[in-house]
Amino acid sequence: MEAPARIAKGEFSWEDVQSAVDGGWEKPAISALLEALGAGHERAAELLFAWGVSPDVGKVESDLGEASESKPCVLIFGWGGSSCSQLQAVKKFWQGRNFATLCTTFCSKNVERQVAEIKHAIRGDVLVHVFSNNGMYLLQHLLRTMPQEERTWRLRGVIIDSAPDANLSPMLMRQVVNGCIRALCMVYGVFLEKKPEAALTELNIISPLRVGDCIGPLPAIGSPVVTDASGAARGVLIGAADGGEIVVLLERRLQSKDLEQLKKFQVSKVEIDELSDFLAKEDCPLHFLYSSSDTLIKAPAVEAYMRTCTREGQATCKRFAGSQHVRHFQKHFEQYAAEVSTFSERCLSGS
Repeated sequence: MEAPARIAKGEFSWEDVQSAVDGGWEKPAISALLEALGAGHERAAELLFAWGVSPDVGKVESDLGEASESKPCVLIFGWGGSSCSQLQAVKKFWQGRNFATLCTTFCSKNVERQVAEIKHAIRGDVLVHVFSNNGMYLLQHLLRTMPQEERTWRLRGVIIDSAPDANLSPMLMRQVVNGCIRALCMVYGVFLEKKPEAALTELNIISPLRVGDCIGPLPAIGSPVVTDASGAARGVLIGAADGGEIVVLLERRLQSKDLEQLKKFQVSKVEIDELSDFLAKEDCPLHFLYSSSDTLIKAPAVEAYMRTCTREGQATCKRFAGSQHVRHFQKHFEQYAAEVSTFSERCLSGS
């Protein structure tokens, strides 16, 4: 059976996505996954979402190897749905200011490889420029796997554009999942047929835990898998960033009395990260760039994160008006350039 036909029947894995990207048959693969989704194979949405978040499936593009040791570098971590080509304007901005650059977009399925490539490339003084929650997820993975005492490089500062919203509400997740899958279809010219369109529109991304569910073991990276009473996978647990509250309930079937204790936890049909106060543990300044007009990650959510998840005096910010999500660089270029230039100079001078 040819791969697209097999995928459409519900037999697929991430290896099929990687094969499609490597082999240049992205459009048939996307069409087949959509057909599977329309036929009731909801797991297809998880692969489509992971692919839509990172169309380059975690490709890392770097010129750090060509730069001198004394040249500072900036890591550019893209928003969900961005490719390396879409980050070129930001990359050229930094190169024009004599920075070496590394660009990539977080891919949950390839994050260990991404982190390994980044670790191998970086050295010296490092700034990080992240876009949206997706950029924050990759930064969180990188810093968690590289304790400060083990680093051969120095994190001088972090610029955070259009992020974060640490509250993974069902409405936000539905917006993000739908948006990334539809954007992927647009990139490759795939038309959403009636059944996949209906399945995508009606897809409930997040749902509560139920009696009979079983929360799997805590993995080293990511979230535990939740299975239903029959043993079938329901999705991944969210709300368990540290895992401390659920340890005693792992790997056994939940009873009705357990659900009250676990009411803040939910099950997601797609693999997503959760953001902690990881930046408060870093000895570097943070600069938040966001907008009162952003309808995806709203200004109050960013301001709440600054209040609760950063140290006193660690964060500065610029609140724009009139620019939508991750569009402040284009809409307010002169102001934006002045903000990041001043911030980067302050970080590197140590003042």
